[in-house]
Amino acid sequence: MTKDSRPPGPHRPPPPDTRYGLERAVWPNLDEAFVEQLRKHGETRVLHPGDVLFDLGQDSYDFIYIESGVVEIVDRADDRAVVRMDSGSFLGELGMLMGQKPFFAAVGREAGQIIVVPVATLRELVATVPEIGDIVVSSFAARRRQLMEWGEGGLTIIGKEDDPAALHLREFANRSKIPHRWIDRADSAAMATLTGNTTLPETGTAVIVGRSDILVDATPRDLAGALGLDLVADTSATFDVLVVGAGP
Repeated sequence: MTKDSRPPGPHRPPPPDTRYGLERAVWPNLDEAFVEQLRKHGETRVLHPGDVLFDLGQDSYDFIYIESGVVEIVDRADDRAVVRMDSGSFLGELGMLMGQKPFFAAVGREAGQIIVVPVATLRELVATVPEIGDIVVSSFAARRRQLMEWGEGGLTIIGKEDDPAALHLREFANRSKIPHRWIDRADSAAMATLTGNTTLPETGTAVIVGRSDILVDATPRDLAGALGLDLVADTSATFDVLVVGAGP
């Protein structure tokens, strides 16, 4: 995926009457009963411009509903706003429920008020309150899909199209549904932009994680570790049932 295929951003949620397909799931219409559940289980806070609500690489982050104000979802690679979220929207995507580190930062841009629900409480609500679970899970899954389509995610893989090492990293990212951007070394314009801001090896594969962390000749396990994904099995744990593989 080249730079020209990235969304121009920042994007705002479309008006409710123009949403369709994937956008309906990404930006669901929320009724007052949904918001009241959040108020009941969360904490209302003042939003100030410049507040960092969560940042790239945090071990975990909380669910946030914007009652008023504006929050930008920021790609730390270049501090570019990917999405601007207004009142009536909530922050988060599938990684929040899966215990993954955030791919982006969330920064307050216009003053307002937010409701913060601890992620542990959110997981309990998703599991026990269908009205919450149906909306949140559907929206989070749709957002992950949209990030994959946009080629966004705070992760850039660089290499040659026919390099097996680069192919393994791309396959791992695609199978694991990890949002990422792919840069072919043959794309001189994209490479010039990257090398203007980051020091990269002249050959081989490289992965840029976040703003400037660079993995050289990384394996899928190296990439998973940088993103906080655990690929090491816990052999000391006891399970009632363990299913390995998905079957036909």
